[in-house]
Amino acid sequence: LQATDLYEALGVPREADEATIKAEYRQRAREIHPDKNKSSLASEAFKKVSKAHEILSDASRRQDYDTYGEEGQRPRINFHHFRHQTHFNPGFGRQHHYEPQRITLLGALLPLLLAAMLA
Repeated sequence: LQATDLYEALGVPREADEATIKAEYRQRAREIHPDKNKSSLASEAFKKVSKAHEILSDASRRQDYDTYGEEGQRPRINFHHFRHQTHFNPGFGRQHHYEPQRITLLGALLPLLLAAMLA
């Protein structure tokens, strides 16, 4: 999808409330739905309007969009789960154990890290 201002795609001002966003989405969706509108651009326009409604009707996602723009909608890794840890034995016979969720997260990140290193 081409980068477009979501408020412009829906035809609403930035200060529009949820009811206005919903009403404008319904009206535009009826006009440009590919089943009703046989224009070659209808499908692309419908996708843009649907994406705009999906983001702007969710308060959290809307705030991210208002703050960061399109970048705010990309998946982000939450690094708050990581804590400073050492891979060495802390001494006095205690063993260091990883928590299962951390091992799963590390396993999920490993292919991304390798791809970044090889690129």
